[in-house]
Amino acid sequence: MDFSSRQLRAFHLVARHRSFARAAEELLITPSGLSVLIRELERQLGFRLFDRTTRQVMLTAFGSELIAVTEPSLSSLDAAMSRIEQSAKVENDGSRSELHLACSECPCACHQGISCEASGPACSIIRRLA
Repeated sequence: MDFSSRQLRAFHLVARHRSFARAAEELLITPSGLSVLIRELERQLGFRLFDRTTRQVMLTAFGSELIAVTEPSLSSLDAAMSRIEQSAKVENDGSRSELHLACSECPCACHQGISCEASGPACSIIRRLA
């Protein structure tokens, strides 16, 4: 069985919102795109996850079972990713980043935090980012 975390997240959002439109809005995709994700997941699993009508979306018994099984794993994955992201931010706080830009005229004199490596037309600017 081969399914993606994106499909699983889409499934959880549709179940939570009981609406393809609201879940799609949260995922920043179209409702038809979300429907394709869910149909593909259902095809891969071999069973329907939702009973759909024009007015409501409800979990099937299999869908309810899948939510119960996958919710802890998805929450654990989200928490771990968040911890790793925070650790990376803390580790990178001590380092400085540089943004290199090219310009046709030297605007360095009028911008704080920007120093010019050379003078004249086509100078290179470095801005130290904190």
